[in-house]
Amino acid sequence: MSRDGGKGDARRPLHVTEEQFESNWDTIFKKPVKTYTGGVPHHTIDDWMSDKGYQTGDLDKAPTYEDRMAKPKRKMIDPPSGWKYGFPKEIPEHVDNTRDWLIQNGYPQAEIDKCGDSFFVRGWYE
Repeated sequence: MSRDGGKGDARRPLHVTEEQFESNWDTIFKKPVKTYTGGVPHHTIDDWMSDKGYQTGDLDKAPTYEDRMAKPKRKMIDPPSGWKYGFPKEIPEHVDNTRDWLIQNGYPQAEIDKCGDSFFVRGWYE
């Protein structure tokens, strides 16, 4: 094959010899195959459902959004360094004064005072 200095010759990577380039055009310029190394990806809804404990074809048995939202949730609270004092703990919905409730449930006043006005707690529903 003659070399005319055209587009193909300009695209030849430097690490590839001319012989390899002429015989393996598709191999050199083919897009690399992406591989997933973090386990098996979810290709279908059935794969996702089976990971969640449902059998293939059980899509109609999956809980609906309304069912999931109707399930009673627990309000959890985790103050700074709470792991030292048995936190996170479930906090009742009716609690008005969080700081008093924390002290009554084993969180030391000294930890609250140490933070001053910057005392914040982490909270979530589960």
